[in-house]
Amino acid sequence: MKGLTLTTMMLLTLTACAVPVKPAATGTPEASMPNPASVHCRETGNTLDIRTSTDGSQHGVCVFPNGSECDEWAYFRGECGPTPPAPEATPTVGVPDEPTRPVPPDVTEDVSDWRGVIKKTDAGAQFDDYFERQDLGQPILFGIDSRDPAIEAQIEALRDSGKIVHLYGTLVSDVPDVNGSQILVVSLEVDE
Repeated sequence: MKGLTLTTMMLLTLTACAVPVKPAATGTPEASMPNPASVHCRETGNTLDIRTSTDGSQHGVCVFPNGSECDEWAYFRGECGPTPPAPEATPTVGVPDEPTRPVPPDVTEDVSDWRGVIKKTDAGAQFDDYFERQDLGQPILFGIDSRDPAIEAQIEALRDSGKIVHLYGTLVSDVPDVNGSQILVVSLEVDE
């Protein structure tokens, strides 16, 4: 009996000296702690949208003021951000396989004695004809039109004739015509 009492006392002593074991850390924040990715999204002036997948899981999406979005954790890690707006297209003038130069939008320019030929576009093309300017060392293409029915008839008759014409009028940019530009012809002369 003395042996049993001694063994029991030793076990109690050892148990009292034992260090309590803490549960292993899982890396998951406790429920009372805010999600740092969600906080970062909101603190940088964006909107947090919590979405539920078809399997019932949820994830946060950071929605930026411009409407673009990315996963909140990807944004937190710097892997994505607001998508910059696409640059506006600048119309260009030129011929296929040749360098082009930009035509600034909303620009008008006087056309005085521009030399070149009037050509017809291919069947099914968006525009019916264009002017190929040939007095600058390299051909440059422009849409062509006139408000005067008599001049419009002349333009149509000169398509693909190969005759050199001299145009007078106004060049208008940022319009729906060849290379985003159009010559509004007020008069023309034909080399014979």
